[in-house]
Amino acid sequence: MEEIGFLDTNKKRLLKEYHLIDDRDALDKARVRQNIASFADELVSKGLSKADLEKIRQLSEGATPGMTLEQFRELLETCDAKRYAQLSEDGTLTRFIPEWERLTSDNTGWQHFFHENRLDEHTLRLLQYLDSSQEFKALPDKARRLLRVTALLHDIGKEGGPKEDRDFLDPDVMHPEKSAQMARQIMQRLKYTKEETDTVCKLIKHHDALGNISIYGDIGAKPDSPGRFKVKHSMSDLAEMFSRDEITMLKILTKADIRAIRNSQDLLRETNNFYTFREGKSGKKYTTEKAIDMSAEQVLLQQML
Repeated sequence: MEEIGFLDTNKKRLLKEYHLIDDRDALDKARVRQNIASFADELVSKGLSKADLEKIRQLSEGATPGMTLEQFRELLETCDAKRYAQLSEDGTLTRFIPEWERLTSDNTGWQHFFHENRLDEHTLRLLQYLDSSQEFKALPDKARRLLRVTALLHDIGKEGGPKEDRDFLDPDVMHPEKSAQMARQIMQRLKYTKEETDTVCKLIKHHDALGNISIYGDIGAKPDSPGRFKVKHSMSDLAEMFSRDEITMLKILTKADIRAIRNSQDLLRETNNFYTFREGKSGKKYTTEKAIDMSAEQVLLQQML
């Protein structure tokens, strides 16, 4: 009964009459979702307020009753990965960001075989890595807030499929652009400023740029690189598009994103072996994160030229 403790005895009795409370004196959430719209007028005429109805509806959807847009945004920008997981589990994320639901589905949320987790799980792991990143903790408050939003929405437009089809799914190479477009719509709904929205969407649109440069090389320096079809922007392009602070944010996001591809340390090492950076003619290899650090440093150097 705790979940409907805001209702008095008469109102609870009224809900029982309409079979919206089950035999255990708890809200029958499935029945509420199915019937609340049909019974709304009758329930109001018999003493249930519209505010009570809205709370009941929110409870039936698993959302936090009474949470305002401003409160949700504050959570979105400041909570840790564990709280994000709770917001996903209790339906709050889907209530404010309906696009999130597709990422949680076993029919639409799985990626190609190299990704070990469903899209929502991958995103929550990315946020977990941000929480443990000293570089992230060193960012100014505003940058940390925007990077959390960026992380949550970075794959929001990525195409997925059923888990059993993982071995046959193709990588969605256009997902950064699609995710940026969807993120812009979401942030406008959430009443973010144009400047905040532009920053987040730019980071999302190019969230694979540093990783691709680290793997395939700089097409600005090597226009005939085998990775020229994968690398869409050169280091000099990134130097012009991003501020120094934004490059730092992009670097932190990229490292967390790649770490979140796989679960175990063995698989993380496999990822590092797959994503290899070679230093010129020496053939020296670096880990994924070191390669991304080096690429970011070279972009920052180009900004100073």
